[in-house]
Amino acid sequence: MHVPQTHDLLDLLTLLDHSGLPIPPDIREADALTHYAVEARYPGLAEAVTANEHARTVDLAERVLLWAQAQPPPSLRREQSK
Repeated sequence: MHVPQTHDLLDLLTLLDHSGLPIPPDIREADALTHYAVEARYPGLAEAVTANEHARTVDLAERVLLWAQAQPPPSLRREQSK
């Protein structure tokens, strides 16, 4: 699978979905993190976040990271689907 260089997490989630990897609904919320990827690369474009927004965003990022780390590598997914 070709994985483009992108900050758009929705595009990356769509690629994973099309590859057959089931994506839980709460992980699909990762699309909201795209905004922060762009802001981190180009600081000063967005308004400051609130403490509550920061906490929610960090929680979401941690859940996405844990989910991603728990996924088998593509080679094992192919073997499991046989």
